[in-house]
Amino acid sequence: FMEAFTPEFLRFLNKELPPNAAINASFSNFMFEYYQKENRLRRDIRITENRDFDYYILLARQSSFSEFDHALFTTNPRPYNTFRLDGVPLISIYKAKR
Repeated sequence: FMEAFTPEFLRFLNKELPPNAAINASFSNFMFEYYQKENRLRRDIRITENRDFDYYILLARQSSFSEFDHALFTTNPRPYNTFRLDGVPLISIYKAKR
């Protein structure tokens, strides 16, 4: 189910996100909570389910997209970073506009 959340991806989050960054990963938030419990994701990274986030992590599973996810994916805003496999986007990270 979460094969896209690779060790490389988690290393990126741990290294690149600023201290106390808030992330929202929609239906995938539970995986990031698990990674924190397993000490694979920094403890200072806050996981939120509301719109008050610094980074939105979108797992490219269109069958499970919310309306918000669909709007992000189809309006093609420039992601902060994208993780791909053979050119296919698996995860896109969007930085909140403040």
